[in-house]
Amino acid sequence: MQEVVDSIIAAEQEARNRLSEASRNAEAVKVKAEADSSALISQAKEKAGAELKRRVELARRRAEGEYLESRQTVEREAEALYASLEPLVVELAKKAARAAMTTELER
Repeated sequence: MQEVVDSIIAAEQEARNRLSEASRNAEAVKVKAEADSSALISQAKEKAGAELKRRVELARRRAEGEYLESRQTVEREAEALYASLEPLVVELAKKAARAAMTTELER
């Protein structure tokens, strides 16, 4: 009978030891998983930040190119307008000069 009791006590002690070992192992796995996930999250944030920076720079370059292109177009159009109005300006200047040089009686 004592042998049975001793055997049961030994089995209970073995079960407690295994449970304690499993608990330590589970805690170690949990700590490692948390560290791994933290590292993965950090890497993902870095990649996302780099991608965002790349996209912002690309958008900035595109916007700058579009601005310069638009500015050149407007400047060309303004030059063409001034060139087309030059004969009119010359004619108005001649009329103004004639008007300034004529006397009241000549008018």
